[in-house]
Amino acid sequence: MPIRQLTPIRLASAVTTVWRSARAYRALAEYQALRKQIVEEQQENERYTQQIQGLKSDQKSIEKEAREQLGYAKPGEYVYVPPVTARPAPPATHSAKK
Repeated sequence: MPIRQLTPIRLASAVTTVWRSARAYRALAEYQALRKQIVEEQQENERYTQQIQGLKSDQKSIEKEAREQLGYAKPGEYVYVPPVTARPAPPATHSAKK
């Protein structure tokens, strides 16, 4: 067979190999990103598990959350709630007009 007849076959084979390699690289990158996300989610889950255990057993943790989240106070105490300040409106910009 002459070399000219093999060139299109070799070219098609090279293109297919490059395409498959690029697809495999993208799949590997996606896999690594997902593995990283799984580790982060597992760490967050562990933090929540520890927080839940603390709230189930530690009286000080329960009291802290009741005070901070629910605004509870002991008898004779006063809870100060600062007033909510309204955010000023952003200044009007006319950057499109020159």
